Amino acid sequence: MALPSPASTSRSRRSPLKSLISGGLAGMLAKTIVAPLDRIKIMYQVTSLPFSLSSLPSTITRIVQTEGPLALWKGNMVMMFRVFPYAGVQFMVFDYLKLVLKPLTPQKTLLAGSTAGAVSSICTYPLDLARARLAVVKGKSSAGDFRVMIQKLASGGYSQLYRGITPTLVGMVPYAGLAFSTNEMLRGVCRKMNEDGEITTWQKLQCGGVSGLIAQSAVYPMDVTRRRMQTDGLVDGLKGELKGVDEGFKKGVRKTVLQTMKTVYEEQGIRGLYKGLTLNWFKGPIAFSISFTTFDFIKMRLDEFEASREARGMERIDELEELGGGETDETIVAHTPPARMVTKRKSSRKTRRKDEKKEEL
Repeated sequence: MALPSPASTSRSRRSPLKSLISGGLAGMLAKTIVAPLDRIKIMYQVTSLPFSLSSLPSTITRIVQTEGPLALWKGNMVMMFRVFPYAGVQFMVFDYLKLVLKPLTPQKTLLAGSTAGAVSSICTYPLDLARARLAVVKGKSSAGDFRVMIQKLASGGYSQLYRGITPTLVGMVPYAGLAFSTNEMLRGVCRKMNEDGEITTWQKLQCGGVSGLIAQSAVYPMDVTRRRMQTDGLVDGLKGELKGVDEGFKKGVRKTVLQTMKTVYEEQGIRGLYKGLTLNWFKGPIAFSISFTTFDFIKMRLDEFEASREARGMERIDELEELGGGETDETIVAHTPPARMVTKRKSSRKTRRKDEKKEEL
Protein backbone atom coordinates (compact mmCIF):
# COMPACT_ATOMS: atom_id res chain seq x y z
CA MET A 1 0.00 0.00 0.00
CA ALA A 2 1.40 3.39 -1.02
CA LEU A 3 2.13 5.83 1.77
CA PRO A 4 0.78 9.40 1.52
CA SER A 5 3.29 11.98 0.32
CA PRO A 6 4.63 14.52 2.82
CA ALA A 7 2.74 17.25 0.97
CA SER A 8 -0.60 15.46 1.22
CA THR A 9 0.07 14.58 4.86
CA SER A 10 0.77 18.23 5.65
CA ARG A 11 -2.37 19.39 3.87
CA SER A 12 -4.54 16.88 5.73
CA ARG A 13 -2.93 17.98 9.00
CA ARG A 14 -3.74 21.61 8.32
CA SER A 15 -7.23 21.02 6.88
CA PRO A 16 -9.01 21.13 10.28
CA LEU A 17 -7.73 24.67 10.77
CA LYS A 18 -8.90 25.66 7.29
CA SER A 19 -12.32 24.15 8.00
CA LEU A 20 -12.49 26.03 11.30
CA ILE A 21 -11.64 29.38 9.70
CA SER A 22 -13.85 28.84 6.63
CA GLY A 23 -16.81 27.65 8.69
CA GLY A 24 -16.47 30.46 11.21
CA LEU A 25 -16.38 33.20 8.56
CA ALA A 26 -19.25 31.60 6.63
CA GLY A 27 -21.37 31.44 9.76
CA MET A 28 -20.66 35.08 10.62
CA LEU A 29 -21.74 36.25 7.17
CA ALA A 30 -24.92 34.15 7.13
CA LYS A 31 -25.96 35.17 10.65
CA THR A 32 -25.37 38.86 10.00
CA ILE A 33 -27.58 38.80 6.90
CA VAL A 34 -30.53 37.13 8.67
CA ALA A 35 -30.00 38.74 12.11
CA PRO A 36 -33.08 41.02 11.90
CA LEU A 37 -35.35 38.07 11.10
CA ASP A 38 -33.72 36.00 13.83
CA ARG A 39 -34.36 38.65 16.47
CA ILE A 40 -38.02 39.00 15.48
CA LYS A 41 -38.43 35.21 15.55
CA ILE A 42 -37.07 34.99 19.10
CA MET A 43 -39.32 37.83 20.30
CA TYR A 44 -42.42 35.97 19.08
CA GLN A 45 -41.24 32.55 20.22
CA VAL A 46 -40.98 33.59 23.87
CA THR A 47 -44.35 35.41 24.07
CA SER A 48 -47.95 34.51 23.28
CA LEU A 49 -48.26 37.29 20.69
CA PRO A 50 -49.70 35.82 17.46
CA PHE A 51 -47.38 35.80 14.47
CA SER A 52 -47.95 35.91 10.74
CA LEU A 53 -45.80 36.98 7.82
CA SER A 54 -48.20 39.85 7.19
CA SER A 55 -47.30 41.27 10.61
CA LEU A 56 -43.57 41.25 9.81
CA PRO A 57 -43.40 44.77 8.29
CA SER A 58 -45.27 46.33 11.23
CA THR A 59 -42.99 44.54 13.71
CA ILE A 60 -39.88 45.81 11.94
CA THR A 61 -41.35 49.34 11.85
CA ARG A 62 -42.14 49.25 15.57
CA ILE A 63 -38.60 48.15 16.47
CA VAL A 64 -37.06 50.84 14.27
CA GLN A 65 -39.30 53.56 15.73
CA THR A 66 -38.79 52.60 19.37
CA GLU A 67 -35.16 51.47 19.35
CA GLY A 68 -33.65 52.69 16.09
CA PRO A 69 -32.65 50.90 12.85
CA LEU A 70 -29.56 49.27 14.35
CA ALA A 71 -31.81 47.54 16.90
CA LEU A 72 -32.66 45.04 14.15
CA TRP A 73 -29.07 43.82 14.56
CA LYS A 74 -29.22 44.08 18.34
CA GLY A 75 -26.57 41.90 19.92
CA ASN A 76 -25.25 40.83 16.52
CA MET A 77 -21.74 42.19 17.10
CA VAL A 78 -21.30 40.29 20.35
CA MET A 79 -23.12 37.34 18.79
CA MET A 80 -20.20 36.98 16.39
CA PHE A 81 -18.08 35.83 19.36
CA ARG A 82 -20.41 32.85 19.54
CA VAL A 83 -21.10 32.32 15.83
CA PHE A 84 -17.47 32.03 14.74
CA PRO A 85 -16.52 29.17 17.11
CA TYR A 86 -19.96 27.55 16.74
CA ALA A 87 -19.97 27.41 12.94
CA GLY A 88 -16.22 26.81 12.76
CA VAL A 89 -16.29 23.84 15.14
CA GLN A 90 -19.35 22.42 13.40
CA PHE A 91 -17.79 22.43 9.94
CA MET A 92 -14.41 21.29 11.29
CA VAL A 93 -15.87 18.28 13.14
CA PHE A 94 -18.06 17.35 10.17
CA ASP A 95 -15.15 17.47 7.70
CA TYR A 96 -12.97 15.44 10.08
CA LEU A 97 -15.61 12.76 10.61
CA LYS A 98 -16.18 12.49 6.86
CA LEU A 99 -12.53 11.48 6.52
CA VAL A 100 -12.64 9.09 9.48
CA LEU A 101 -15.89 7.38 8.45
CA LYS A 102 -14.96 6.74 4.80
CA PRO A 103 -16.40 5.14 2.74
CA LEU A 104 -19.39 7.40 3.39
CA THR A 105 -22.97 6.20 3.45
CA PRO A 106 -26.12 8.26 4.13
CA GLN A 107 -26.17 6.86 7.67
CA LYS A 108 -22.54 7.82 8.31
CA THR A 109 -23.11 11.31 6.92
CA LEU A 110 -26.12 11.70 9.21
CA LEU A 111 -23.98 10.57 12.17
CA ALA A 112 -21.19 12.99 11.26
CA GLY A 113 -23.59 15.92 10.98
CA SER A 114 -25.36 15.08 14.23
CA THR A 115 -22.08 14.77 16.13
CA ALA A 116 -20.82 18.05 14.70
CA GLY A 117 -24.00 19.82 15.79
CA ALA A 118 -23.83 18.39 19.32
CA VAL A 119 -20.14 19.25 19.84
CA SER A 120 -20.50 22.82 18.57
CA SER A 121 -23.65 23.41 20.66
CA ILE A 122 -22.05 22.22 23.90
CA CYS A 123 -18.90 24.28 23.31
CA THR A 124 -20.72 27.57 22.71
CA TYR A 125 -24.06 27.19 24.52
CA PRO A 126 -23.50 29.81 27.29
CA LEU A 127 -22.93 32.45 24.60
CA ASP A 128 -26.14 31.45 22.81
CA LEU A 129 -28.06 31.64 26.09
CA ALA A 130 -26.79 35.14 26.82
CA ARG A 131 -27.60 36.28 23.29
CA ALA A 132 -31.18 34.97 23.51
CA ARG A 133 -31.75 36.89 26.74
CA LEU A 134 -30.35 40.10 25.28
CA ALA A 135 -32.60 39.74 22.23
CA VAL A 136 -35.81 40.07 24.28
CA VAL A 137 -34.68 42.92 26.54
CA LYS A 138 -35.52 46.47 25.46
CA GLY A 139 -32.79 49.02 24.95
CA LYS A 140 -29.40 48.99 23.34
CA SER A 141 -26.99 46.15 23.91
CA SER A 142 -23.21 46.21 23.91
CA ALA A 143 -20.24 44.02 24.62
CA GLY A 144 -20.45 45.22 28.23
CA ASP A 145 -24.08 44.09 28.51
CA PHE A 146 -23.11 40.74 27.03
CA ARG A 147 -20.33 40.35 29.59
CA VAL A 148 -22.66 41.28 32.45
CA MET A 149 -25.23 38.78 31.21
CA ILE A 150 -22.63 36.00 31.15
CA GLN A 151 -21.51 36.96 34.67
CA LYS A 152 -25.10 36.85 35.94
CA LEU A 153 -25.61 33.44 34.40
CA ALA A 154 -22.27 32.14 35.71
CA SER A 155 -23.16 33.27 39.24
CA GLY A 156 -25.88 30.63 39.22
CA GLY A 157 -23.41 27.84 38.44
CA TYR A 158 -23.27 25.43 35.54
CA SER A 159 -27.01 24.76 35.76
CA GLN A 160 -27.64 28.38 34.81
CA LEU A 161 -24.99 28.53 32.09
CA TYR A 162 -26.46 25.46 30.42
CA ARG A 163 -30.14 26.06 31.10
CA GLY A 164 -32.07 24.82 28.07
CA ILE A 165 -29.20 22.65 26.80
CA THR A 166 -31.40 19.52 26.81
CA PRO A 167 -33.95 20.73 24.24
CA THR A 168 -31.08 22.31 22.32
CA LEU A 169 -29.31 18.97 21.96
CA VAL A 170 -32.55 17.07 21.35
CA GLY A 171 -33.26 19.47 18.51
CA MET A 172 -29.70 20.06 17.30
CA VAL A 173 -28.64 16.43 16.89
CA PRO A 174 -31.30 15.57 14.26
CA TYR A 175 -31.25 19.16 12.94
CA ALA A 176 -27.55 19.25 12.09
CA GLY A 177 -27.60 15.64 10.97
CA LEU A 178 -30.46 16.25 8.54
CA ALA A 179 -28.98 19.53 7.29
CA PHE A 180 -25.51 18.16 6.53
CA SER A 181 -26.65 14.78 5.19
CA THR A 182 -29.38 16.27 2.99
CA ASN A 183 -26.95 18.84 1.63
CA GLU A 184 -24.38 16.14 0.80
CA MET A 185 -27.03 13.93 -0.81
CA LEU A 186 -28.40 16.76 -2.99
CA ARG A 187 -24.90 17.77 -4.05
CA GLY A 188 -24.23 14.19 -5.11
CA VAL A 189 -27.38 14.24 -7.24
CA CYS A 190 -26.30 17.53 -8.85
CA ARG A 191 -22.83 16.15 -9.66
CA LYS A 192 -24.38 13.17 -11.42
CA MET A 193 -26.63 15.49 -13.42
CA ASN A 194 -23.73 17.63 -14.63
CA GLU A 195 -21.57 16.30 -17.46
CA ASP A 196 -18.31 17.51 -15.90
CA GLY A 197 -19.18 16.05 -12.51
CA GLU A 198 -18.83 19.45 -10.84
CA ILE A 199 -21.45 21.42 -8.94
CA THR A 200 -22.19 25.05 -9.77
CA THR A 201 -22.50 27.90 -7.26
CA TRP A 202 -26.21 28.23 -8.00
CA GLN A 203 -26.70 24.52 -7.31
CA LYS A 204 -24.78 24.87 -4.03
CA LEU A 205 -27.13 27.66 -2.98
CA GLN A 206 -30.16 25.55 -3.87
CA CYS A 207 -28.86 22.47 -2.03
CA GLY A 208 -28.13 24.52 1.09
CA GLY A 209 -31.55 26.17 1.00
CA VAL A 210 -33.49 22.92 0.64
CA SER A 211 -31.46 21.14 3.34
CA GLY A 212 -32.04 24.03 5.76
CA LEU A 213 -35.77 24.04 5.03
CA ILE A 214 -36.11 20.32 5.72
CA ALA A 215 -33.98 20.31 8.87
CA GLN A 216 -35.60 23.34 10.52
CA SER A 217 -39.15 22.16 9.80
CA ALA A 218 -38.46 18.76 11.36
CA VAL A 219 -37.23 20.00 14.76
CA TYR A 220 -38.85 23.43 15.10
CA PRO A 221 -40.91 22.69 18.28
CA MET A 222 -37.66 22.02 20.16
CA ASP A 223 -36.34 25.40 19.01
CA VAL A 224 -39.39 27.14 20.49
CA THR A 225 -38.97 25.15 23.71
CA ARG A 226 -35.31 26.02 24.18
CA ARG A 227 -35.95 29.73 23.57
CA ARG A 228 -38.71 29.75 26.17
CA MET A 229 -36.42 28.04 28.67
CA GLN A 230 -33.52 30.37 27.87
CA THR A 231 -35.62 33.51 28.44
CA ASP A 232 -37.63 32.19 31.38
CA GLY A 233 -38.30 35.05 33.78
CA LEU A 234 -37.57 37.79 31.26
CA VAL A 235 -40.99 37.89 29.59
CA ASP A 236 -44.62 37.30 30.51
CA GLY A 237 -45.81 34.66 28.10
CA LEU A 238 -49.50 35.54 28.26
CA LYS A 239 -49.10 39.32 27.99
CA GLY A 240 -46.07 39.41 25.75
CA GLU A 241 -44.53 42.23 27.76
CA LEU A 242 -40.77 42.50 27.63
CA LYS A 243 -39.19 42.89 31.05
CA GLY A 244 -35.84 44.19 32.21
CA VAL A 245 -32.91 41.91 32.96
CA ASP A 246 -32.71 42.49 36.70
CA GLU A 247 -36.42 41.97 37.24
CA GLY A 248 -36.41 38.90 35.06
CA PHE A 249 -33.68 37.15 37.02
CA LYS A 250 -35.61 37.54 40.26
CA LYS A 251 -38.77 35.84 39.04
CA GLY A 252 -39.88 32.72 37.27
CA VAL A 253 -40.14 29.07 38.22
CA ARG A 254 -37.66 26.84 36.42
CA LYS A 255 -39.39 24.23 34.29
CA THR A 256 -38.29 21.05 32.56
CA VAL A 257 -38.46 20.49 28.81
CA LEU A 258 -41.83 18.72 28.97
CA GLN A 259 -43.26 21.28 31.39
CA THR A 260 -42.18 24.11 29.09
CA MET A 261 -43.74 22.44 26.06
CA LYS A 262 -46.93 21.86 28.06
CA THR A 263 -47.03 25.53 29.06
CA VAL A 264 -46.67 26.66 25.45
CA TYR A 265 -49.39 24.21 24.38
CA GLU A 266 -51.79 25.37 27.11
CA GLU A 267 -51.21 29.02 26.21
CA GLN A 268 -51.42 28.80 22.44
CA GLY A 269 -52.24 25.26 21.40
CA ILE A 270 -50.23 23.20 18.94
CA ARG A 271 -49.69 26.30 16.80
CA GLY A 272 -47.61 27.79 19.62
CA LEU A 273 -44.98 25.09 19.14
CA TYR A 274 -44.68 26.08 15.48
CA LYS A 275 -45.00 29.84 15.88
CA GLY A 276 -42.55 31.63 13.62
CA LEU A 277 -42.01 28.57 11.42
CA THR A 278 -43.15 30.46 8.32
CA LEU A 279 -40.50 33.09 9.09
CA ASN A 280 -37.95 30.29 9.45
CA TRP A 281 -38.94 28.97 6.02
CA PHE A 282 -37.79 32.31 4.70
CA LYS A 283 -34.79 32.83 6.98
CA GLY A 284 -33.44 29.28 7.20
CA PRO A 285 -32.83 28.56 3.51
CA ILE A 286 -31.12 31.94 3.10
CA ALA A 287 -28.78 31.30 6.03
CA PHE A 288 -27.99 27.72 5.05
CA SER A 289 -27.39 28.43 1.37
CA ILE A 290 -25.08 31.34 2.21
CA SER A 291 -23.27 29.37 4.91
CA PHE A 292 -22.56 26.21 2.88
CA THR A 293 -21.62 28.12 -0.28
CA THR A 294 -19.40 30.63 1.53
CA PHE A 295 -17.66 27.80 3.38
CA ASP A 296 -16.76 26.11 0.09
CA PHE A 297 -15.60 29.40 -1.45
CA ILE A 298 -13.31 30.39 1.44
CA LYS A 299 -11.86 26.90 1.80
CA MET A 300 -11.13 26.71 -1.93
CA ARG A 301 -9.32 30.05 -1.75
CA LEU A 302 -7.27 28.82 1.23
CA ASP A 303 -6.39 25.62 -0.66
CA GLU A 304 -5.30 27.63 -3.69
CA PHE A 305 -3.20 29.94 -1.51
CA GLU A 306 -1.49 26.97 0.15
CA ALA A 307 -0.84 25.27 -3.20
CA SER A 308 0.69 28.42 -4.71
CA ARG A 309 2.84 28.90 -1.62
CA GLU A 310 4.18 25.36 -1.87
CA ALA A 311 4.80 25.81 -5.60
CA ARG A 312 6.84 28.94 -4.94
CA GLY A 313 8.78 27.09 -2.27
CA MET A 314 9.62 24.24 -4.65
CA GLU A 315 10.79 26.70 -7.31
CA ARG A 316 13.09 28.29 -4.75
CA ILE A 317 14.51 24.88 -3.79
CA ASP A 318 15.26 24.07 -7.42
CA GLU A 319 17.00 27.43 -7.83
CA LEU A 320 19.18 26.78 -4.77
CA GLU A 321 20.17 23.32 -6.02
CA GLU A 322 21.05 24.67 -9.47
CA LEU A 323 23.29 27.35 -7.95
CA GLY A 324 25.65 24.66 -6.70
CA GLY A 325 25.97 21.75 -4.35
CA GLY A 326 27.51 23.97 -1.70
CA GLU A 327 24.17 24.88 -0.17
CA THR A 328 23.83 23.54 3.35
CA ASP A 329 20.83 21.71 4.73
CA GLU A 330 20.03 24.79 6.81
CA THR A 331 19.87 27.03 3.72
CA ILE A 332 17.53 24.64 1.93
CA VAL A 333 15.35 24.16 5.02
CA ALA A 334 14.96 27.92 5.40
CA HIS A 335 13.32 28.11 1.99
CA THR A 336 11.45 24.82 2.10
CA PRO A 337 7.74 24.51 2.99
CA PRO A 338 7.00 22.05 5.86
CA ALA A 339 5.45 19.56 3.45
CA ARG A 340 8.80 18.99 1.67
CA MET A 341 11.30 19.67 4.45
CA VAL A 342 11.88 16.08 5.53
CA THR A 343 12.11 14.79 1.95
CA LYS A 344 14.67 17.39 0.88
CA ARG A 345 16.80 16.89 4.00
CA LYS A 346 16.98 13.14 3.35
CA SER A 347 17.80 13.72 -0.32
CA SER A 348 20.56 16.17 0.58
CA ARG A 349 22.12 13.73 3.05
CA LYS A 350 22.09 10.90 0.50
CA THR A 351 23.84 13.13 -2.03
CA ARG A 352 26.52 14.06 0.52
CA ARG A 353 27.15 10.39 1.39
CA LYS A 354 27.61 9.55 -2.30
CA ASP A 355 30.13 12.37 -2.67
CA GLU A 356 32.05 11.14 0.40
CA LYS A 357 32.21 7.58 -1.00
CA LYS A 358 33.55 8.87 -4.33
CA GLU A 359 36.32 10.77 -2.53
CA GLU A 360 37.30 7.64 -0.55
CA LEU A 361 37.58 5.62 -3.78
